[in-house]
Amino acid sequence: MASAVASHQHQPASVMARVDRLDLVVGYLEEMRAGNSGRRSCGSPSTTATTASDSGSSVASTPRGSCRPAKEALEEARAKGSLVDRIAFLESRVLKMEEEMEVTSDLRSSGGGIEKQQRCGKAAAEKVKRLKSLVKSCVRGKLKTND
Repeated sequence: MASAVASHQHQPASVMARVDRLDLVVGYLEEMRAGNSGRRSCGSPSTTATTASDSGSSVASTPRGSCRPAKEALEEARAKGSLVDRIAFLESRVLKMEEEMEVTSDLRSSGGGIEKQQRCGKAAAEKVKRLKSLVKSCVRGKLKTND
């Protein structure tokens, strides 16, 4: 953990900007999962709406040379919450997604024959492996996107 923190100290992005980025990635993953299962998680719309409704006023997008009114900064801080609260919320969302994926894979594997269970088990294991890899790359800040 300490080495991960030390490796991120040289990066120009602030901690809040990195938490914003993680929040967006987790929201994207929840949308992908909801699209696959046909239902939407109750936590994702509010979080992504909060992030999107900030209209680009996050710490990362605010120019260093211009000052913002204190009232505006306080409103933004109240809307986003403290860093510890946001990290705890993101962690709980990731854990909830992982639990739901396990339940889904268990339901799929119990619904058919041995051959079908093996195929679903391998596919579910591959999806979990890819999700864990994505989360690790997001935390490390080495996410490769098409943009």
